[in-house]
Amino acid sequence: MVNNCIKYTITLSDVLIFSVTVILSLFNIKTPREIYAVVIIFVLPINAAVNPYLYTIGHIDLKKVKTYQ
Repeated sequence: MVNNCIKYTITLSDVLIFSVTVILSLFNIKTPREIYAVVIIFVLPINAAVNPYLYTIGHIDLKKVKTYQ
């Protein structure tokens, strides 16, 4: 159950990052170049930095993890 939630979180984060620019371009909405610059400079690197942690958490099998008491 937890692994499925993490996988959906990874997919959702990637979709949200790219959907904004795709929707704007599909509907020919005029946007300033600064918005694309902000997305490329700030948002994409944050997404790229978070993805490895999300993938790692998603692949941990909680049933096999031993708890130390």
